[in-house]
Amino acid sequence: MTYNHINYIVLLIKEKTSYYKMYFGGITLTILVLYKQHEKSVFVSDFRVSFRSASQVDAMSKFLHFDNRLAFFTAGSVRMWNAAVEVISSVISQVDFQNVCEEEGPLFCCLRNMTEQNLYTTNDPGFFGGFGIYLDPSTNQNIVFQIEGQAGKGLRISQIDDGISVLGSGSSIPEIEHGLQQKMDEYVTNNGFHLHSTADKLRSELKEIFIRCGSSVFEKMGISPIFNISGLVNSSLQMFGEELIGGNFVSGGPSKKYHFSFELMNDEPTLHDVYTNVQYRVHNILTFPYDGSESIEFDPEGLTEKFDPSSYVSGKKIYILSQWVESSDMERVVFKTSPFIYRQMVLANPNYVQLAIAHGKAKTSGQRRHRNIYRIGLLVSQANQETFEQNIQANIMDDNWLTTYVKNADQLFSK
Repeated sequence: MTYNHINYIVLLIKEKTSYYKMYFGGITLTILVLYKQHEKSVFVSDFRVSFRSASQVDAMSKFLHFDNRLAFFTAGSVRMWNAAVEVISSVISQVDFQNVCEEEGPLFCCLRNMTEQNLYTTNDPGFFGGFGIYLDPSTNQNIVFQIEGQAGKGLRISQIDDGISVLGSGSSIPEIEHGLQQKMDEYVTNNGFHLHSTADKLRSELKEIFIRCGSSVFEKMGISPIFNISGLVNSSLQMFGEELIGGNFVSGGPSKKYHFSFELMNDEPTLHDVYTNVQYRVHNILTFPYDGSESIEFDPEGLTEKFDPSSYVSGKKIYILSQWVESSDMERVVFKTSPFIYRQMVLANPNYVQLAIAHGKAKTSGQRRHRNIYRIGLLVSQANQETFEQNIQANIMDDNWLTTYVKNADQLFSK
């Protein structure tokens, strides 16, 4: 449960970027999400870069621009993107609206040659990709395209069709594109495609997917728990600065309040936690100053502190319960899902299946008082899972029955 008040400004990037090589041991395991309909597109990107030392830093913008026409949202190897910037800069004058996506065009050829000439290493396999944007002010049009490559092996470039596209480590989440597509199509049908509100909706749905995967998803996939949004229409690209004030429900306690912003401070893009007054300047890939000697996490919403269903795996299943208590009334909902493996690490499939829901009276006095629970894992032995699933709807409000089948049923009550 989240409530937000959002004020937004546009971060106008007017300065000409000075490109220089800055090779460091980082691999941007990241998430990039695009939702496109005709001439309009919205983008969600994160701020995290991960190092081989296992440290992670939430202070990198994944956005690069070369002039007023060509820009990229980047994912993958920092080493490869450093090399890409150099060769793109050398051919930018030859790139136009007609050839930007051609397989024998100047952009593709320079990136393909760079990719083939760079070597695969065990420390950095050299996977890289991104969403490219080319603007043509003379015709008020844009082209959105995707590149994917690997060191020593080659490159693909293709124009992006309408719908959802996902790049980076987050693309490994089961059915992420399908789930987002359904949510966004429904939203736009009912509300229209307005850049900021549509981008905010896309971010909200993406965050819910991560929350369902579990709080450890951010560390395991190398994704920051905060996200920047941008919008594109015709030949205009906007990166939104924001101030967000709100709160998230916490099991058994008051809401986790937050107040933070992504804005220009002293002409520099900055993440600012108003409650703690912590500020981090946001750098692009080429000017990133951190060396991985320490981790910097920016999590004002407390998403990394939420429930982690991956701790409740029993065989091939995970059971999850939500319990809402208001005065003497109570609602219980039980879901099941399955674990999935990402790089030998366990996460929860975010596509929960509802097994049961019911309303009843809460116990609000005595030693076994029901408490508010946002989500909690239920430990059910493999031997009892079939019976549990067959009978949970009829017995979901029966504490004694739950105690028989759920090893940690005592967690449903206040201590």
